[in-house]
Amino acid sequence: MLSDFEKRMWWSTGDGASEAVISAQKKAVFNADDFKFALNISLDASNIERNAVNAGNIREYYGKEIAPCFAGLSERERQICTLDWIVVLYRALHEIAGIRKAPKDDKTLEFVHALQLWKSWQEAREAYQSCTKPGSSEKAAPAEIKNASGLEEEAKDCAAGLGDHFDAWLDEIEASLILPTHKAWVHALHAGQVRRSVKRGIRIAAAAAVVLGIISYLAGIGPAAVLLHHERPRLVPEGVFVSAGTYPPVEIRDYNASTTLESETDAYSDRHLMDGDPKTPWAEGEEDAGIGRKLYFNLADEGPVHYIVVWNGNQSDGTVFKQFNRVKDISLMINSKRSAWHLKLLDTDRPQYIRVENRDVDKFWIQIDSVYQGAGPDNATAVSEVQIY
Repeated sequence: MLSDFEKRMWWSTGDGASEAVISAQKKAVFNADDFKFALNISLDASNIERNAVNAGNIREYYGKEIAPCFAGLSERERQICTLDWIVVLYRALHEIAGIRKAPKDDKTLEFVHALQLWKSWQEAREAYQSCTKPGSSEKAAPAEIKNASGLEEEAKDCAAGLGDHFDAWLDEIEASLILPTHKAWVHALHAGQVRRSVKRGIRIAAAAAVVLGIISYLAGIGPAAVLLHHERPRLVPEGVFVSAGTYPPVEIRDYNASTTLESETDAYSDRHLMDGDPKTPWAEGEEDAGIGRKLYFNLADEGPVHYIVVWNGNQSDGTVFKQFNRVKDISLMINSKRSAWHLKLLDTDRPQYIRVENRDVDKFWIQIDSVYQGAGPDNATAVSEVQIY
C-alpha cells in the first residue's frame, strides 16, 4: 500500500521536480523503514494497534528518518517535500476511512486526532507560500539546480518553474484529497465525541442509579426499596390499611415476651398478645418500664408480611388505659437482630397500623425503647393485641 502512495508522490511524477528534490526524496524513501512499518500497521484492516501510540510512532519516525533528508534543500524545496509526505499520510487516512467500522472505532479516532495532519498541512502550506512571495528571504537554491557556468538567473528560472508545476498539483490535491478526507474525519471525530459523551452520560446515570438504588434499599424508601420489597416500616393511618384491600392473617408458629407482669390470675400473660381479644393485655414485669425488652414472633412459614397491627397499652377497659405505660418508641427487627427499623407509636387506644411490605419474613421482634408514662403506681408497660397480615 505505501509503495503505491510513493509512486503517486509529486516528485516521482516528473512534472518539474528539481534534481535536488528528487535526490532528497529518494533518500527519504530509502531511509523510511520504521516509518513504513508504523504506517503499514495503521493500514492493516484487522489492526488492533491503530491508536494514539501508533500515530506518535509515525510522527517520530518521520522526524528521525525522513525530515533530515531535506536538510540541504532550500526552504521552498523543504516545504515541497514536507507537503508531499503529508499527502502520503492523507492517502493513508483515505484508505483507513474505507476500512469497515474504522471511522467509528474509538482507537482509530484517537490515532487520527494524534496524527494532527490538518495542522501539519496548514503549517507546511503557509510556510511554502511565504517562500513564494515576492521579496521573500528564502535561501538560495542548492548547486544542483544551477547551470554549469553557475549563473543565478537560470537557477531562479528553474525554481520558478518548479513552483508553477507544484502549485497546480497542490491546488488539485487539496481539492480532490485533502479537504474531502479532512472533512470526513472531522465528521467522524465529532460523531465519536458525541457517542463518547452519550456513553459517559449513560455510565454516570447508571452509576448514579446504582448508588441511589443502594441508598433507596438501605433507607427503605424509594423505587428500589419498593421493587425489592424492602420498604421502611412506617405507621400509616387506618384508611391506608383499609384501602389497601384484604390481606390474610399470617400464621404464627409461636410468640412470647422477654418479661411478664406476674399476677395471681395470670392476667398479663404474653399469650394474650395474639389471642384475638384487645381486652386481654400483656404487661411487662420490670422495674424500668420494660425498656429494652422484646416481643418475639416466629412465622409458621417464611413469606410476605404486609402489616403489623398493634393495640397499644392496657385496653381491658377505659379506666385503666392511662394507668399503665403505653409503648412510645420501638425498634422493629425483621429476620435479624443486627439491623432495626425505628418507629414511634401513638398514645391512643385505636389500633395502629405498621406497614411492612416485606416478602420474605420468617420472624421479627418488637423492642421497647421508650414509653408514654402511665399514672399508676406499678410503672408497668402494656400491649393489648398484635395482629399480622
